[in-house]
Amino acid sequence: MIFVDRREPHGILKLFEKDQITTLEFGDFKIVGEDKSLLVERKTITDMWNSLKSGRLNMQLTMVDILVIEYVYIPRKIDWERIYDVMSGLSMHHPIIWTRHHLHTYKAIQRIERKLNDGTLGTLRVPIVQTSPGLDDRIAILAMLPNVGAQRAEAIFSHYGNLNEALNNIDNWKDVDGVGPRTIAKVKELLADGSQVRKEGRSSL
Repeated sequence: MIFVDRREPHGILKLFEKDQITTLEFGDFKIVGEDKSLLVERKTITDMWNSLKSGRLNMQLTMVDILVIEYVYIPRKIDWERIYDVMSGLSMHHPIIWTRHHLHTYKAIQRIERKLNDGTLGTLRVPIVQTSPGLDDRIAILAMLPNVGAQRAEAIFSHYGNLNEALNNIDNWKDVDGVGPRTIAKVKELLADGSQVRKEGRSSL
């Protein structure tokens, strides 16, 4: 059984039945299996960054078992290399799942429930994104952007050398082999949608 905190955004709550919506003391989702329960924390990239800056991230994660990060849009003022370093350390203790939007998060939570019930939860620690085996996590972040994928992400990362440079120079991706105006337009469109996402989501601070 899956329970969701009633303070989650409407885009998530509408995916659940009324009897699954409750008030959770910790985490955003509670997954109850036959012998074990799991708490899952959901954060957008902005929530993640704000919690990291405020120093509350580690405290929050002591209360939960799994971290889901929604890659809904690209915040402009974020130190991506610092986030990558933090994520590398966190992944030693918490399974981290990257999702693209609310529906993707919902499906990820359902996947966790299935794995909890069939005893395969140990295989969960992989990003939910179709990329090449063994792909660097920083490239995986780029690969999740619309119309990018693993091959273009590797080319972009190779061209700029780090996430900060890559994500601060989207207009210049035309200089990267294999990246055309359609890809650039799709990514910039996602950027433009960020204000709407912020209004819908609840703060984790």
